[in-house]
Amino acid sequence: MFEFSSDSSGGIACDFKGVTMPEVHLEVEDFLIQDQAGDEDDEEENLTKLRKKKRMQSNRESAKRSRLKKQIQLEETTQLLEHLRQQNGLLRYKVSLAVNEYRELMLRNRELRMNAHNLSYRLQYLDLAASSLSINTTTAAPVAAVSSPATASAAAAAAAAASAWISERKLSSRE
Repeated sequence: MFEFSSDSSGGIACDFKGVTMPEVHLEVEDFLIQDQAGDEDDEEENLTKLRKKKRMQSNRESAKRSRLKKQIQLEETTQLLEHLRQQNGLLRYKVSLAVNEYRELMLRNRELRMNAHNLSYRLQYLDLAASSLSINTTTAAPVAAVSSPATASAAAAAAAAASAWISERKLSSRE
């Protein structure tokens, strides 16, 4: 069927069922050069694939580090948020206590002012009573004007207490 023949120049001829194929001259060096070129292409392709694979791996690791960093930042931010919420709640509680205390003090202050005002009126009344008693005693008004001795002694005691209190007040205001 196939008959191969070669000549001295290295050419190869093929005869197939009476049809002769043209002679092809191939040198062994041609195969080696083509083989080496193919090896270089394969090496370059392998090197390119290896670089691509390394780059993909590096990108995966970088993305993983980035995700971990983001997760850590999220956790830290969440913890900070919770801490700030607790502080905010505590401060709101303290403010409400201060507002309540302020209101109580304002009420107490109002009561004390009213008591001071009432005491001031009482003092003015006692001053008037004491001055009217002293006027009555200095003008030598008859004791008979007092209806009973108990009333007279009570009035005298009240006048004495009022004048003592006025004296103390005058002394304390000088100091």
